[in-house]
Amino acid sequence: MRGTSGVLALLLAAGCAAPRSVASAGQGKEACAQLMQWAAQKAGDEPPRSGESSALEDSQEAAACFHRNGDEPHARAALLIGLVQAAADRKGDPLTVKTGAFDDSLARSLAALAFSSHAANETEVFEGASKALAAIHGRTLDLDAGDRTATGAAGTAISMIDGACFFCARADVYGAQDREHVELLGSYAGIPYVRRDDGREQFLQATRLLADGEQSPRAQLAEAMRRRGKRIDDATISSLAKRAPEPGEERAPDAPLFRLLLRGFAFGLVEGEVKLPLKSDVGDLIIRFPNKLLQRAGRDHRFVAPPDGVDAVVRYEGRDGEAPIYRAVILRHEDGVAEGP
Repeated sequence: MRGTSGVLALLLAAGCAAPRSVASAGQGKEACAQLMQWAAQKAGDEPPRSGESSALEDSQEAAACFHRNGDEPHARAALLIGLVQAAADRKGDPLTVKTGAFDDSLARSLAALAFSSHAANETEVFEGASKALAAIHGRTLDLDAGDRTATGAAGTAISMIDGACFFCARADVYGAQDREHVELLGSYAGIPYVRRDDGREQFLQATRLLADGEQSPRAQLAEAMRRRGKRIDDATISSLAKRAPEPGEERAPDAPLFRLLLRGFAFGLVEGEVKLPLKSDVGDLIIRFPNKLLQRAGRDHRFVAPPDGVDAVVRYEGRDGEAPIYRAVILRHEDGVAEGP
């Protein structure tokens, strides 16, 4: 009877014990260590009980907590616990095209943690993240680091991890300014991973990095205009529709160029060329985007897709019935950067 009472007492005590969950971790620096300890327990011999948060959730919260307190090394170490457990939980899962690629959020998270810890000379965390990445068939890390400058239109900064953590918690718009300085920490699956001047670390997608000494597209455009010795005048659909081209202008190597704002349009990956019919009160107009120009833009991740439309530089090319045709020669981003043959 006494033994039975003892067992019941133990079960009752276990049932009444506060759950190891984010909500019961408390506040302040002590909570960071508590969450990290719980993450280690759940990833080890004490898996989460019913109603408790997972090892990954605890490690993410611990990382965010350490980050708020300015302790980045412990933040990375805490996050590693949950990510390693998530990688172990995948053992035996079928392989897919996505497995270990950049679109695999776990692989991307482990790669980001590896880059960040490698840059901080945290060998243990780096080796742990690299080993877990290899276990889930992740792509090879490229640790080629160095100073670079970013240029181009607003691209997409992909967060290191899907969830709240001391890294970027979500995908943010990366509004790269012309020649903005960033520190390149490496690349994963061809996507550069950088540390910005404000301290944020991000994967940069659809944003071009210039090598040291490489001239920016904006500077190239300015030089091209200087060599032409002619302005590139702003135009509207109406002004081009009613404009009278000079005789032989469509064949002239120094034909006038016009900058045209095409609000409400955006291009993605396009096969072939694009003919864009436009209408105005004074007549119709066709803007042609040649295949070569679109291919070059695609190769350099330079397709134009600002929130409010396309900015293009065009020249007269001929007529299609009554409608004049203007060919795009330079694709411009909303910040003035130019690309194109």
